[in-house]
Amino acid sequence: MKIAVRVFFLAALAGFAAADAWGGTARPEPQVAQPDLSEDELDALQGLFQKLSVFFLSGDAKAVKTILAESKERDVIVETLKREFKEAHYLDFQVERPIPDDRISPNRHSVEVKIRLKLLYLDDSRPPDARKPIENTTIENFIVQRETNGKFRIVNSSFFDNKGRRSGGMGMFVDMLAIVMLACALLGFWVWMASEAWWIRPRSGWRVVAAIPVIGTLIFFFVRYLPGQWKRKER
Repeated sequence: MKIAVRVFFLAALAGFAAADAWGGTARPEPQVAQPDLSEDELDALQGLFQKLSVFFLSGDAKAVKTILAESKERDVIVETLKREFKEAHYLDFQVERPIPDDRISPNRHSVEVKIRLKLLYLDDSRPPDARKPIENTTIENFIVQRETNGKFRIVNSSFFDNKGRRSGGMGMFVDMLAIVMLACALLGFWVWMASEAWWIRPRSGWRVVAAIPVIGTLIFFFVRYLPGQWKRKER
């Protein structure tokens, strides 16, 4: 009896599976966003990246700003490129025809661009005849935006993120070292003037003035200490 029940149960499961496979509705495949860029639009984008090439070769960060869409990232990109062009001179900048990647919104698209670079770093300490340009080929993703006039502009790209950072770490270290040295110098000057004010006889309110960091110290130095030294020399 138990064997018959098990056989019936398995047969029922097989029947349900077959019915589902035969008459069931297939699951809808996920829809992939279409780039929706015509050949004319791709031609316009290629012209856009050709301008980017020209501006990199001329090292003109302000000109790059003219092909960037208005956004909070635009000024950051321009400042980044200003540092980049101070550090590197681009000898070659070739771009291939953009490849549509994704449609982000009705006016924004993601495209991939193959870029061939050849640049020379300006802070290279080697003799000019020993310097060798750096060549690199990458595929970069750019977010572009169609303006109301039909023209395209660049919104942002990870391509800009790595620019202007060659001397960033050393520059920051030098700046921090200069700040520390200046702070130590001001501290030493303050202690020196405070001690001079302390030993003035007869005692006066200059003690309080010289005890005020920076401002009070400078007032005491120019108004009381220096005139006092000049009077001593005249004697």
